Amino acid sequence: MTNTKKITLPADIIHVGGGKTPEERVAAPSNLSCQLDALREKLSNPAYKSEPLYKRLGNAFRDALIEGLWLPGDKLPAEVLLAKELKISLGTVQNALNALASEDIIVRRHGSGTFVSAGKGQSRQLLHFRFFDEETGEILPVYAELVDRTLIRDNGPIARFLGGAGEYILVRRRIRVNNEFYCLSEFYIEADRFAPILEMPHQDLERVVIRHVMARSFNAPTLMLKEYVRSETFNQERAKLMQMTDTPAAGMVIDVLSYTHLDTPVSYQKIFVPAGVRKLEILETEKLS
Repeated sequence: MTNTKKITLPADIIHVGGGKTPEERVAAPSNLSCQLDALREKLSNPAYKSEPLYKRLGNAFRDALIEGLWLPGDKLPAEVLLAKELKISLGTVQNALNALASEDIIVRRHGSGTFVSAGKGQSRQLLHFRFFDEETGEILPVYAELVDRTLIRDNGPIARFLGGAGEYILVRRRIRVNNEFYCLSEFYIEADRFAPILEMPHQDLERVVIRHVMARSFNAPTLMLKEYVRSETFNQERAKLMQMTDTPAAGMVIDVLSYTHLDTPVSYQKIFVPAGVRKLEILETEKLS
């Protein structure tokens, strides 16, 4: 089955013209650096000065979320890193995050980290992981965890689509759906053009919608995509990452071929979905344009 979709993304996501040179891309500050700078600025807001420090930090996070510095489903920096970079105690950070969690602004998952709550705002961002509750009709929240990023060589379908010198960056991420099951994303991009991704802080790649990273950091928005769906038996490594116990471990694979300006191929993504999970909504073309 083939489904071709023409996408028009919001103006703040698409960067038309004025592309960055490789040197400018390397020198550009990371999302994490910008986020931490914004938190430092908001912590010093005179309007919050009379409040305890943990409340000031909570308000700083609220303001940052309103401004879109983190999106629904995004992973927040580790507590220890926040304490170090903001020059405040670990206890203050924990108190602030606990208060935000009690208001369902963030979700704290033992062993995985702290994430922005994935409410209805996230469903408007998702193109692929649109699993839904059949009773309520609502899209289920998803959270991304970076597995690894590596350089690979390929002379098969990835190379034929992306072109280039045959060397590519593979970013593997595990996608947790509603704390019920995992999917796996394998995201391939050309190594020469996107080399700075290998040096990005891992938090930048734990944003659920990775196309935002591509658009904002590399002037490579997704403007059109093609999807191909097939069933497959997963290898042992993929099954283990998705915590699948059935033998054989089988499910659905979605190949997503994405294009940017001038119909130029920009990324090749493989999405692995285990069998027997929630229904997956496939967006219609008119909803994306």
